[in-house]
Amino acid sequence: TGGLYTHAYWITGVPNETIETAKKSIKLMAKWLREELTYNCEVNILTGYPGTEFYENPQKFGVTWQHPDFSIYDGRNIPMFETVNLTRRDLEYLFHLALDTYCEVMEERFGSKENIKKQLGNRFPNFNPAWMEVGV
Repeated sequence: TGGLYTHAYWITGVPNETIETAKKSIKLMAKWLREELTYNCEVNILTGYPGTEFYENPQKFGVTWQHPDFSIYDGRNIPMFETVNLTRRDLEYLFHLALDTYCEVMEERFGSKENIKKQLGNRFPNFNPAWMEVGV
């Protein structure tokens, strides 16, 4: 019905993030969605690609381990590093918690998975419903 439809990006695993601060961000994401401050969003795990400051200077960002093989990285749920605060398992947990929370809010707003696809697909022509495979 017209208007401005925003799309927000939420990233887990940023430098100095802890499980507690990540959970606060996830709650904020849910709040923004419920209050329609953003129409939908995408969740990812931070990744430092070769050549970036994050990758080339991991100690500066508290990175304690980096995965050596980027060919397995799928852009979503394979953490490519650990930090002083977050293990790979922590990053996987937070990523899936964020997706589950997102899906819960979207179900509250639109109902079924089919309604979500219809609503978002109409607003975003390139909408990819793959994010709904977890939690819905």
